[in-house]
Amino acid sequence: MLNNMMRGRVLPFNGNRVEVPDPMVIAVCLGADTVDRLNHAIKKRTWRSEVATFTSYISPDKRPYFAPLIKSAEICIAFVDFSRSTEEAIETAQYLTQMFAGKITVVALAKSKDPAKILVAMRSGCSEFLETPLQEVTLNDLFDRLERQWFSTHYKEPQSGSILSLFGVKGGVGTTTLAVHLAVFLSQMQGKRVLLVDHCQELGHVCVYLGMDGRKSQFQEVVKNFNRLDSQLLHGFIGRHPMGLDVLSSLDSCGARAMDGDALTKTLEFLRCEYDYIIFDCDIRQEEHNMPVIEASQRIYLVSTQDVGSLRNLSRYIDRFLLLDASAEKIEIALNRVSDLDPALVEQVEKAVKLPIKLRIPNAYLELAKTANLGEPIMPGTKSPLASRFAKWAEAIAGAPLSEVSAKRVKPLLSLWR
Repeated sequence: MLNNMMRGRVLPFNGNRVEVPDPMVIAVCLGADTVDRLNHAIKKRTWRSEVATFTSYISPDKRPYFAPLIKSAEICIAFVDFSRSTEEAIETAQYLTQMFAGKITVVALAKSKDPAKILVAMRSGCSEFLETPLQEVTLNDLFDRLERQWFSTHYKEPQSGSILSLFGVKGGVGTTTLAVHLAVFLSQMQGKRVLLVDHCQELGHVCVYLGMDGRKSQFQEVVKNFNRLDSQLLHGFIGRHPMGLDVLSSLDSCGARAMDGDALTKTLEFLRCEYDYIIFDCDIRQEEHNMPVIEASQRIYLVSTQDVGSLRNLSRYIDRFLLLDASAEKIEIALNRVSDLDPALVEQVEKAVKLPIKLRIPNAYLELAKTANLGEPIMPGTKSPLASRFAKWAEAIAGAPLSEVSAKRVKPLLSLWR
């Protein structure tokens, strides 16, 4: 039977036929009765699978032999006994999650649903927790949920959303402010589904500028769970601003770990199916962290001001992005705080960087500083040169605005800094 385990099944999904491989099922330190119950539940499904049993816990120090079929499996389910030894079960879950990253679901088994043990299991990488002895209805419910996840993963909806990424050529040029207002105007004026992502590895300012608590809506948590993502799970992570904006924050403390590039790429593919526009506020210094976003972006905005230091950096970063295979057609320069009093004229800047400046934001530093401190972005419909420029920017991206724009003031969320 093992030789037939990896043959795919072609099943209907949303009117299409989807080929999904049979799962490899692993049992770690389970009793004979539990293994029999697993095999019994598996035989009632269309899977051509059987349980691969390991009588000892698994860790980097006690690595077992994994048969080639297990290593090559596209989908795995591991059942781990947390009753015999919680400490060794934690090591096993962590090792399997790392060994089969992106394709394994680890299920913790225990004699009772102790809240402390459930929390420990989830933190070690388990995504399910079942009580023993296993009941047939419980296993069927679990397998039904997993099959729905596998089908949605293998069935790729046409990607329609656009990724827009903003990079400041140095600190203080107003990148986060522009990202926030672009997101607000696309959402409010064009009526688009918009997600604003703070893509700094740590201590970004998107949620600060919006007056939101972003500790429970961190982008890195979404990426960690990329292999389980569906609309329901995603929206459990999303922070929602009263202006109709969905937000994902950066880590709100120091010591962030690097994201897995493949996991980030797959997360971006999923997000494009959920939103019309995904706007990334990026730290330009974190090149490896940014590469999947750069590759997936339909437009890349390099944000600069007209001071000499910013213009020097702008020229260098344009060359760098072109070397990273970001085509010149994708790159657009956003010149912020433009004033006739600035020593360098716009035409001189274009000549120096060899690219046209398509976006010029008027100088309104005090107005924008006030909105950031209050956590209240400028509303569409506000009569000011700045609001007019943001409106034209959103229209250039998404077309004509809705016929009526609600200019009602929204009660801001309480800021962490108040």
